[in-house]
Amino acid sequence: MIGVFLWSELLFLLLLLLFARALEKNFIVAVILGFLLCLQRNAGLFFVIGAALWYWDARKSIILFVIAASGVVAWNLYAGIYNEYGYFMSLSNNTRVVSNELMRVIAPAPGFILIVFTAFLIFVLKKNLYLILIGCYLVGLVSIFRFESYDADRYVAVIVPFFLVCSFRGLEILLLKQTSSVRKVLMIAAVCWLVYPFSRTVKNAVQWHNLSFTSYFCATQF
Repeated sequence: MIGVFLWSELLFLLLLLLFARALEKNFIVAVILGFLLCLQRNAGLFFVIGAALWYWDARKSIILFVIAASGVVAWNLYAGIYNEYGYFMSLSNNTRVVSNELMRVIAPAPGFILIVFTAFLIFVLKKNLYLILIGCYLVGLVSIFRFESYDADRYVAVIVPFFLVCSFRGLEILLLKQTSSVRKVLMIAAVCWLVYPFSRTVKNAVQWHNLSFTSYFCATQF
């Protein structure tokens, strides 16, 4: 039934895109969207922390964090009375699972290459909003409950667009420092790489369509 219902990641991603846009345009709107982002999912708190660090202004950072995080903090205090959370208990496993899954979405390569590439982006892009949001999200993500590989793609899906934007921005900066021949080689390599995520998107779309059609057809028979 994966093809016939609305994934909550879509709503979370929509709020995240609006939140990231509002951070640069309207502080009040950013606070409101940050509050909704945290209420929609606990992981929204990690993006709010990243945004507060990006502002690098004590007054704005504190206001944003306190108001935006108030709802999710209140909920977790309430829920914590009935549940025991195992925070920070699976850092090694979660780091491996999340890095491998995010790398698998981007390119067919081991997860440690993602760590190396991220270090390169940090060096090139410096204080980049999207990169700070991604970093805080990933650090917070691997600190919570244990992940399994079959479920990790749901959690990394929301940062893939931001990671790709940062990747292309880093490539653009790198190209400016190269000779014309090197630029052509790198651009050809980037175009060839795009075949991989495009083919995965087509494959997943076809698979979800087939699952949706099969599920609906079988249901109508009974």
